[in-house]
Amino acid sequence: MDMMRKVEEQPPYVIVSLRECVRMNWSMNEIRSSLKDLPSGLKWNDDVCNHIKYDDENYLGLIYNMLTNG
Repeated sequence: MDMMRKVEEQPPYVIVSLRECVRMNWSMNEIRSSLKDLPSGLKWNDDVCNHIKYDDENYLGLIYNMLTNG
């Protein structure tokens, strides 16, 4: 809250505005962090989906064998 020390007058509107600026900065940092993590999350999702697509036949065969062999 360095900004609050720089402001000479602190009427209620100024205090609320400064608090909102701090909250907005925090929100922007969270968004920035999330956007940095997004590519790795999307890559993980693609890897999992590709693995499931390639494994569908094996998985269905496994289920068939489990159901037929009881």
